[in-house]
Amino acid sequence: MSPYYERQPDAQVLPYVANVSWPRSGHHLLVRLLTAYFGPRFGYCEYHIPKKDPRFPCCGSFPCEKRNKISMSKSHDFDLSLSIPTGCPIIVQWREPLGAIQSSFELGLRTGKPDTAEAFASFAEHRAASYRRFMAKWLEAPIEYRLAVEYDELCADPRSILGDVLHLWGEHQPDQERLSAAINSVPHVTYKDRNRQFRDGVGVNAERRVEDFRYYDEALFDRIREIALGKAASPFRGRATRTGARRPVNAAAEDSAPRAVQQSAGVQDSAPAPQPPAKAPAQADAEDKPPQHQLRPGERVVFLHIPKCGGSSLSAMLASKFRKEEVLFRRDDILPTMGPAELRKYRYFTGHFSKYGIDAVPGPKRVVTVLREPRERILSLYYFWRSHRGDVAKRLNLKGPLLARELSLVDFLKSKSPEVVSSVNNFLVRVMLGPVQINASQGFRLDDREYCVETAITNLQRFNYVAFTDTLDHDVKEMMPLIGLGDVDSVERRNTFDNLTDNPAHFEPIEREEPNDEAWDCLRRLTFLDMAFYKRARDLKHTLRCPYPM
Repeated sequence: MSPYYERQPDAQVLPYVANVSWPRSGHHLLVRLLTAYFGPRFGYCEYHIPKKDPRFPCCGSFPCEKRNKISMSKSHDFDLSLSIPTGCPIIVQWREPLGAIQSSFELGLRTGKPDTAEAFASFAEHRAASYRRFMAKWLEAPIEYRLAVEYDELCADPRSILGDVLHLWGEHQPDQERLSAAINSVPHVTYKDRNRQFRDGVGVNAERRVEDFRYYDEALFDRIREIALGKAASPFRGRATRTGARRPVNAAAEDSAPRAVQQSAGVQDSAPAPQPPAKAPAQADAEDKPPQHQLRPGERVVFLHIPKCGGSSLSAMLASKFRKEEVLFRRDDILPTMGPAELRKYRYFTGHFSKYGIDAVPGPKRVVTVLREPRERILSLYYFWRSHRGDVAKRLNLKGPLLARELSLVDFLKSKSPEVVSSVNNFLVRVMLGPVQINASQGFRLDDREYCVETAITNLQRFNYVAFTDTLDHDVKEMMPLIGLGDVDSVERRNTFDNLTDNPAHFEPIEREEPNDEAWDCLRRLTFLDMAFYKRARDLKHTLRCPYPM
């Protein structure tokens, strides 16, 4: 029998379970219920909050490594950097967004935050965007041994929900007397008027209605719900079950397995699911074909094309889903200088933009990009530029390729030429911060590693999909249907060195030299921000998958 589900009658230590919860989704209520049911045998750890007892300092791990003491570890995963645990059951607690946000606002008032309609609206919009990301990671993604617990269901049917939870600790036939006692006697805690209201022995109940909130405004709450859930579909319906925790393959017989209640999470779609577009007539001209996407009216797609990350193939594939007149391609970061009326003419934007360019695109948008290991990107850029024919580079006054042809790799990396510096010096982070110039950083201190990297990652987390060059085929196949652009079978590679040499009028074959120690030292200095950013992005890869427009 699996150690995660078996409990001997005389056992003093319970199997461990991970718990990830959106704030104000009933986590502490669940802890009180489990404590009342198990008594002193139940252990609990609030992730990264060291206990006052010096015998049990925080181990800083999730789930807690002190498994002789802790049976459930909790995290809110506020920055979405937490790795999804493996090898143990995971309880994911969530709540309808408006109720959760309202409750969080009330809790925050205890710290002295202003209690005004304007303050609530600002807080709610910010929290709703985070809510969408949290749900995409923890309820959209396929996770083994996951039990999704919704707050309103827990309050409405605590016996059934708590019974499902107890299965994770091997309680396949819970003691009904203890279960009733826990449900009926648990204290009720709420926050109102800057005060914590504690009522002992009330039992499980839910008293809050969002319509009764003092700052309730139908238009505002509709907007918050749209931000949190997206227009196209609910992030839960058909994807997460109330008891989605599957047993390990070596678990006991099926008759002792947790119940698999295939029940939707109960969140209503905020708009009907989009219908597939009609197919174009066979005889229609290619440029007159209907768009091959499922975007809703007013939604747009933006592709941040970072040079030498393999994005040319993806850019062309995305463009093929739109009419020719709906596509805007720009090599420069000119979008902020264009008026909203002009930008609204287009549905797909592709080019070498920055964060500022992306922000200039009006309306809801789905933003995607491709990242590459920073040192590999610089080497690829150098040899791409170097492969330009000399006469072509001179005729077109291509300063970057001219310099690459003249300079060795080390001299190129040491060059102070603006064309080189602007393209290689921590280029990824600078793009994600905005149009940051090396010698006039507009307030950004590029030597402040923590600030720059964290800000760049925060901006990246707003993207709907971040692909990576080394997994591009897999990523694009996953990305296209997720952002409403249909399935693809394969990704055609463009602008590879093999393809470029097939165009002898512009490119010529070159030899690539292995970087020496001096070159590697230069690359390290040029990517001290980018490497930290890229590593964080790889660690967060599973969170950078959000189907709802920002």
